[in-house]
Amino acid sequence: MEKLEFLKNSLVMKEIWKNVKGYEGIYQVSNTGKVKALERKQFNNLTKTFSVYNEKIMAQSIIRRYLCVSLTKDGKLKTFKVHRLVAETFISNPENKPCIDHINTINTDNHIENLRWCTIRENNNNPLTKYKISIAQMGHKRTFGIKD
Repeated sequence: MEKLEFLKNSLVMKEIWKNVKGYEGIYQVSNTGKVKALERKQFNNLTKTFSVYNEKIMAQSIIRRYLCVSLTKDGKLKTFKVHRLVAETFISNPENKPCIDHINTINTDNHIENLRWCTIRENNNNPLTKYKISIAQMGHKRTFGIKD
């Protein structure tokens, strides 16, 4: 029983948080695809008071099939694709590839195990992507392992 419990616990991925590049000390992204705002104090020039903002997980919205999050710095709002934040923070890109592939083709699955840097060609040649495209072109869905 102890071995089974050990294996079960070792398969659970530990969530790791790192600063978002350019937003250090303000926002962090995790290896599971979550983004959080860190606790901070902010001075309001109009009221001449400080406001305290508690740490919180940021809401994500879907824009053009991808999860996105809006981050604010110095009064400027910018929207980022979450998979790009995760890849830029956790996955090295020594070949400077421009794209990020969702290996399982689920655009909302931003765990680092599901992301990889790639070229446009490599992204389009993902076998699951090719399968989805062929199914879409046929106009119907087909289940694996079931014969017509």
